[in-house]
Amino acid sequence: MEEGDPLACEVVSRGCEHLATGLANLVALFHPSVILIGRDMALAGPRTFALLRQALRGPCVPDAVQVLPAEIGAEAPAVGAVTLALRTLFVTPGL
Repeated sequence: MEEGDPLACEVVSRGCEHLATGLANLVALFHPSVILIGRDMALAGPRTFALLRQALRGPCVPDAVQVLPAEIGAEAPAVGAVTLALRTLFVTPGL
Protein backbone atom coordinates (compact mmCIF):
# COMPACT_ATOMS: atom_id res chain seq x y z
CA MET A 1 0.00 0.00 0.00
CA GLU A 2 2.69 2.50 1.01
CA GLU A 3 4.46 2.01 -2.35
CA GLY A 4 1.31 2.99 -4.25
CA ASP A 5 0.36 -0.34 -5.87
CA PRO A 6 -3.08 0.35 -7.42
CA LEU A 7 -4.64 -2.98 -6.44
CA ALA A 8 -3.32 -2.75 -2.87
CA CYS A 9 -4.60 0.83 -2.61
CA GLU A 10 -8.07 -0.24 -3.76
CA VAL A 11 -8.23 -3.19 -1.36
CA VAL A 12 -7.08 -1.11 1.61
CA SER A 13 -9.43 1.72 0.69
CA ARG A 14 -12.42 -0.63 0.59
CA GLY A 15 -11.35 -2.24 3.84
CA CYS A 16 -11.14 1.19 5.48
CA GLU A 17 -14.63 2.04 4.20
CA HIS A 18 -16.08 -1.14 5.72
CA LEU A 19 -14.26 -0.58 9.01
CA ALA A 20 -15.44 3.04 9.05
CA THR A 21 -19.05 1.90 8.64
CA GLY A 22 -18.77 -0.32 11.70
CA LEU A 23 -16.98 2.37 13.68
CA ALA A 24 -19.60 4.97 12.74
CA ASN A 25 -22.27 2.66 14.17
CA LEU A 26 -20.30 2.30 17.40
CA VAL A 27 -19.83 6.08 17.60
CA ALA A 28 -23.59 6.54 17.22
CA LEU A 29 -24.20 4.10 20.08
CA PHE A 30 -21.47 5.02 22.55
CA HIS A 31 -20.37 8.60 21.66
CA PRO A 32 -16.63 8.08 22.30
CA SER A 33 -14.15 10.92 21.98
CA VAL A 34 -11.30 8.57 20.98
CA ILE A 35 -11.23 5.35 18.96
CA LEU A 36 -8.13 3.21 19.44
CA ILE A 37 -7.27 0.85 16.60
CA GLY A 38 -5.15 -2.13 17.60
CA ARG A 39 -3.47 -5.28 16.36
CA ASP A 40 -2.37 -5.36 12.70
CA MET A 41 -4.37 -2.26 11.74
CA ALA A 42 -2.39 -0.21 14.26
CA LEU A 43 0.75 -1.03 12.27
CA ALA A 44 -0.80 -0.25 8.87
CA GLY A 45 0.93 3.10 8.40
CA PRO A 46 -0.04 6.75 8.06
CA ARG A 47 -1.65 6.49 4.61
CA THR A 48 -3.99 3.76 5.79
CA PHE A 49 -4.95 5.74 8.89
CA ALA A 50 -5.59 8.79 6.70
CA LEU A 51 -7.93 6.68 4.52
CA LEU A 52 -9.73 5.38 7.62
CA ARG A 53 -10.13 8.87 9.08
CA GLN A 54 -11.42 10.16 5.74
CA ALA A 55 -13.90 7.29 5.40
CA LEU A 56 -15.09 7.84 8.98
CA ARG A 57 -15.89 11.51 8.53
CA GLY A 58 -19.52 12.18 7.83
CA PRO A 59 -22.72 13.49 9.33
CA CYS A 60 -22.85 10.73 11.97
CA VAL A 61 -19.29 11.13 13.30
CA PRO A 62 -18.21 14.47 14.82
CA ASP A 63 -14.84 15.85 13.75
CA ALA A 64 -13.82 15.84 17.42
CA VAL A 65 -13.67 12.00 17.46
CA GLN A 66 -10.00 11.01 17.26
CA VAL A 67 -8.85 7.80 15.56
CA LEU A 68 -5.49 6.69 16.93
CA PRO A 69 -3.33 3.56 16.76
CA ALA A 70 -3.24 1.64 20.03
CA GLU A 71 0.21 1.49 21.56
CA ILE A 72 -0.28 -1.44 23.93
CA GLY A 73 0.75 -4.02 21.32
CA ALA A 74 0.93 -7.77 21.85
CA GLU A 75 0.69 -7.39 25.63
CA ALA A 76 -2.98 -6.36 25.43
CA PRO A 77 -4.43 -9.74 26.53
CA ALA A 78 -2.09 -9.91 29.53
CA VAL A 79 -2.85 -6.32 30.53
CA GLY A 80 -6.57 -7.03 30.25
CA ALA A 81 -6.30 -10.16 32.39
CA VAL A 82 -4.31 -8.35 35.08
CA THR A 83 -6.74 -5.43 35.02
CA LEU A 84 -9.69 -7.78 35.48
CA ALA A 85 -7.94 -9.56 38.36
CA LEU A 86 -7.07 -6.28 40.09
CA ARG A 87 -10.61 -4.95 39.67
CA THR A 88 -12.00 -8.16 41.12
CA LEU A 89 -9.67 -7.96 44.12
CA PHE A 90 -9.75 -4.24 44.90
CA VAL A 91 -12.98 -2.67 43.61
CA THR A 92 -15.77 -2.45 46.13
CA PRO A 93 -18.78 -4.55 45.05
CA GLY A 94 -21.74 -2.50 43.90
CA LEU A 95 -19.73 0.50 42.66
